[in-house]
Amino acid sequence: MLRSNGMPQPLEENNLTTDFERSPRQLKLPDIELSPIKIAKVLLGVIIVLLSLNILEQIGVLIVNQFASREYFTKVFNFDYEGNIPSIYSALSLALCSILLAIVSYLKQVAKHRYVGHWKFLSLLFLFMALDEACSLHELLVSPLRFLLNARGVLYFTWVVPAFIFLAIFLLSFWRFINSLPAKTRQLFIGAGSLYIAGALGVELLGGYYADKLGFNSIPYILVSLLEETLEMLGVVVFIYAILGYIKTQIEELEVSIYFNKRQP
Repeated sequence: MLRSNGMPQPLEENNLTTDFERSPRQLKLPDIELSPIKIAKVLLGVIIVLLSLNILEQIGVLIVNQFASREYFTKVFNFDYEGNIPSIYSALSLALCSILLAIVSYLKQVAKHRYVGHWKFLSLLFLFMALDEACSLHELLVSPLRFLLNARGVLYFTWVVPAFIFLAIFLLSFWRFINSLPAKTRQLFIGAGSLYIAGALGVELLGGYYADKLGFNSIPYILVSLLEETLEMLGVVVFIYAILGYIKTQIEELEVSIYFNKRQP
């Protein structure tokens, strides 16, 4: 900038202020209310939408196959496929369970609770289940075990054999922990687990039978696989509702702070 006499005018100090210096040094994010019933309703709504899209997709495939000279298929909303939208939803919902259980385990650790290790194990278990849902890790057991056991029929999906063994050990190890929970939480945990196990293991046995006898593209297998995944999703929703309700009885407010510059003590 030039003065009237043509000499350069010094820059004012305010003009050197950068956008970063003018930005707020502390940012407060909006408050989030984790209402158990509201979150459960949202998740149920997502499941209904995914279920409807899956049914429409299956009907469309059947109609196209009737008038086509070759078999067409699509898996974007198919509950029986991995790496699609329903499987991503399932993985994220299981990961949410893991995060909520980690919060509870931290609260119990601060309070020096007796069952801290049980809460931590549950958090890690659901994290593994989320990874398994995303990557289908349990499918790696099917072929070796099927060859080893010469499994057919209801044991066609042979990963259920080690799964039942793990379930028995889990129930024996966690029986006292489950009984120590408040009555409402205990009932919801048992209900959620029953729904999930009924789908993941119970209906899976029936699905293995139809897959072995009729094939994966048969209508009975498609219906059974749809029931299996739906029960699993509903079980997770009930579990999330139960954990959020339990957290609500323990604390009223949870604050999380994130620092980009370490504060000096």
